[in-house]
Amino acid sequence: MAMALARSWKTVALGILLAAIVMLKLNLAGEQRHFAKLQLRLTETNAAFERFKVEVAARTELAHAQDAARAIRVERDQILISQESLSAYQKDIAALRVRAAERLRDAEAAADSGRGGSAAMPGLSGAAAGVDGAAGDDGLSGGDALIASEIALRLQALQQWVSEQQRVAR
Repeated sequence: MAMALARSWKTVALGILLAAIVMLKLNLAGEQRHFAKLQLRLTETNAAFERFKVEVAARTELAHAQDAARAIRVERDQILISQESLSAYQKDIAALRVRAAERLRDAEAAADSGRGGSAAMPGLSGAAAGVDGAAGDDGLSGGDALIASEIALRLQALQQWVSEQQRVAR
């Protein structure tokens, strides 16, 4: 009986050992399937990341190209504004100086006609006998009024130029 018990015990142990081996094999197969799924997900994730990197690089390159094109356009527009502003300023200054010269001639003509035909006083030069120029509405002489008007035109032209430059740069 002891022998039968010993044989039975060996059989039971062998059965348990075989069952454990089968369970380990099944567990190993499950882990291998899980590993294969993880490996596939890792490959898909790496591929998605590579696509993302390529897309970011393409968008970055496009943004740089757009920025460069915008910078060129802004620079071109600012140069054009500067040229137009300078041209308009020079035209306004020239017109201002023509009007000032006409006012001066008119004032000198009025002063000359006001002498009444009498001879000029001895010892006075022609410049001292004439009028400096018509005083402006603000009481400035013709020369001072011209200088003030030129400064005002410069300031207006500068303000307009700055405003247009800011508009283009936005």
